Amino acid sequence: MRLTAPETLDTPRLSLRPWTEADADALFAILAANAAHLRPWVPFARDLPRDGAEALARIERYRAQHAEGSALRFAVRHRTSLVGEAMLFVREGGCELGYWIAADHEDRGYATEATRALVEVAFDQGIDAISIRCEAANAASNAVARRLGAHLERDETVPSVRDDTPVPLSCWVLTTAAHRRSGSTRTHA
Repeated sequence: MRLTAPETLDTPRLSLRPWTEADADALFAILAANAAHLRPWVPFARDLPRDGAEALARIERYRAQHAEGSALRFAVRHRTSLVGEAMLFVREGGCELGYWIAADHEDRGYATEATRALVEVAFDQGIDAISIRCEAANAASNAVARRLGAHLERDETVPSVRDDTPVPLSCWVLTTAAHRRSGSTRTHA
């Protein structure tokens, strides 16, 4: 499976576009400012870039994944402010959706709005179902899955990326039919 997407996805309040080299300093700044907020929930947060050069290297990996179609990683902006990221990854048997929003932009519906745009991209390519896996204790991420129309398929436990202690995960599945019933509308041209 190879994912493709328009260069820009616009929603009523947000603009999503693939990360570019010009975003390196902004990515470093938002991740540094949100390290404590993201670390408990986001696996990559244990390994944050230490400077703009490391952020640039990360963006170069993202762009390579985007070009090969194995992952679509979009910077999410509200007006001119970078507020987070929305991602779609090719996984065995389908796709997985990921997202994070900076602490000072939470509780505004940005994660739901941004992920709806990516879900539309996936379903337009004939993907039947998308998985969403989040820590069971992460109420905000689980709420996004519910708002998208996903159903909780199972709970599982995986070792923590930090110290191998067990971490309970909620494993959601979003089908095309359930997404349409959730009130989704087209958000890109």
